[in-house]
Amino acid sequence: MLEDKDVGVRQAVVASLADVQSASATAALHKALEDPVPEVSFAAAKALWARHDPAGRAALLAVLEKESKAFIRFFFRQKREACA
Repeated sequence: MLEDKDVGVRQAVVASLADVQSASATAALHKALEDPVPEVSFAAAKALWARHDPAGRAALLAVLEKESKAFIRFFFRQKREACA
């Protein structure tokens, strides 16, 4: 079901897997990290982080870093336009 075309289905699967404490559920969450839809991969990262899995932590830090860089670029662009 992690390959379903419906994003909502994939999100529901990840949410369900978050509650299952097994090696196969963890493996499926690792696969969900590669989902092209950010909401699905982010939910998988949160679930893995809650399990103290290093892949979840790394994925969440990557999201934070991207958002921080995007915010910094936005801030400096706004500042540059205000000074022009």
